[in-house]
Amino acid sequence: MHIAKMTSDGQVTIPAEIRSKLGLEEGDELVLFLDGWKVQMFKRRSRA
Repeated sequence: MHIAKMTSDGQVTIPAEIRSKLGLEEGDELVLFLDGWKVQMFKRRSRA
């Protein structure tokens, strides 16, 4: 489990271990879905 803090601007840092496992890189777009009290996050697929 990882814990992150939200800044006053609403920004949250995704821990490096999670970014690495998901292959996330600077500039990647993420899609967020609200599911009850959970937030699901997906890397946006590149448009060909």
